[in-house]
Amino acid sequence: MTLTVLACARIEAPSGGPEDDTPPVLVSIDPEPGPGHPDLRRIVLRYDERLGESTAELALYPALESVTAVSGKSITIELAEPLSSGLLVVHVPATLSDAHGNQTGTACEMAWGGADTLPSSAILMSFTRQAGGVPSGRVIADVEARDGSLVRRTSADSTYSAVAGWRVPGEYAVTAYEDPDYSFTWESEAEAGADTVVQLGSGDTLHLSMVLSVVDTVGPRLSDAQIVDMHHLVVTFSEQVRLPAQDLLPFRLRDTTGTPVPVLGAWKTGARDQRSLVLATGRTGAGRFVLVEEGMIDMMGNEGLPDSLELEGSDSLSTDTLRIRSTYPAPGAVDVPPAGPFSFSFSDWVDPDSVASHLSLVRITDLSKVPVELGMDDGRSFLFSPLTEMTGEEQYRISLDSGLVDLQGNAMPAQSWSFVPAWGSEPGSLEGHISGGREVVLQVAPAGQSGGALLFSVPGSGTYSAGPVPAGRYTVTAYGDLNGNGIWDGAAGEPYGAAPGVVLVRPGLVTTGVDIEVLP
Repeated sequence: MTLTVLACARIEAPSGGPEDDTPPVLVSIDPEPGPGHPDLRRIVLRYDERLGESTAELALYPALESVTAVSGKSITIELAEPLSSGLLVVHVPATLSDAHGNQTGTACEMAWGGADTLPSSAILMSFTRQAGGVPSGRVIADVEARDGSLVRRTSADSTYSAVAGWRVPGEYAVTAYEDPDYSFTWESEAEAGADTVVQLGSGDTLHLSMVLSVVDTVGPRLSDAQIVDMHHLVVTFSEQVRLPAQDLLPFRLRDTTGTPVPVLGAWKTGARDQRSLVLATGRTGAGRFVLVEEGMIDMMGNEGLPDSLELEGSDSLSTDTLRIRSTYPAPGAVDVPPAGPFSFSFSDWVDPDSVASHLSLVRITDLSKVPVELGMDDGRSFLFSPLTEMTGEEQYRISLDSGLVDLQGNAMPAQSWSFVPAWGSEPGSLEGHISGGREVVLQVAPAGQSGGALLFSVPGSGTYSAGPVPAGRYTVTAYGDLNGNGIWDGAAGEPYGAAPGVVLVRPGLVTTGVDIEVLP
């Protein structure tokens, strides 16, 4: 590990001028981190603006006797004794803030050594949650030596990764856990975590994937719900939840007279902790409403108990207009999987039946419509697939005709985008009529594509059917194999014929009209 600073915000010259709402930026470190500091007693970190003193909770590893002070834009660390031949790692938390409360958002570590080199072993950790979820809140990673002493404590970044660098060879115990209560203790019955023991050699960089789990037998609890406008409310649970099927939403909404308000769809808010859902509803307006939740399921499959909350309505309207948020494939994409699935997502709930009637997939060469199967991925996202694979290297167009509206009646103009699929694996077949010849061999050879020719035996004159044939473009010939050697022997007077042009075999379809006249 040759780096001496890990994951810090970039060091840059101060910009001057008045303070704004941006996080503090580290502009200098004195002395520079690295080896060769046996007399080290004092470290100064300078930022581009005044710091919040209470947020400068720096950690030193090992925990040397020291004093840390904040003065204006600077943090000063005074060691009680010189570093000598030892190693010092300073961890600056992601919660370090300026005087206005703007956090850096990224933890920062730097190392000084008294020897001529720094230890070069490191542990690179990545964290996921059991059952496919992402860690909620902050994740702490503790690294302990064999004697149980804490040699490093670090926290995961926004990608749920952490690094414990500058380690000497040896055995270490690694414990990673969610720490929402800032206790720096893994409460295994309530907090997801994992632990393991690793062995580091000299210069090793160990990549460690840790799946955080908790002995969880309790389902999620409805903890909060708020109506944000006349057609949307946000519900929050005590833990991460699975997105329910759109045709089986476990929510009921009614006003104080008992009149139901339809809950039409649900999708996740996009927050990191994945505990909240947006519900699209019929019109609410001012007044009181009751939301009944009939048992959501967490990421471990535990079903919660039914619950309800009383809500204050809203007569405000959403300021967003109906638009397409994302599409797959992207406009102009090539080598797209020919069988799909494809997707598009709106900014709001749109009636599925209306989407089905306004959606079309068209092969541009002949403007023929491709039948598709449409389904919902969440309350505003749709998946669809062609019933048979599309033809490779041909352009197709996805269209959403005008007339789609959101819950407020906002209309979206017509949208369309084109793409080109790759060749797939679903075969087609050939049909046609052969005239002349007997004991005919039909040869189907790729036209401008790799691969060998396919041979089919045809009794003789009459209608034939040949397949399966991989989708693609072919030259199709036929000859009378009079001597039975499996190849056309013109010198032996074997008759021969060819279908005109290049024949396109479409996946899952029969290509008809491939007629051949076999002549001597």
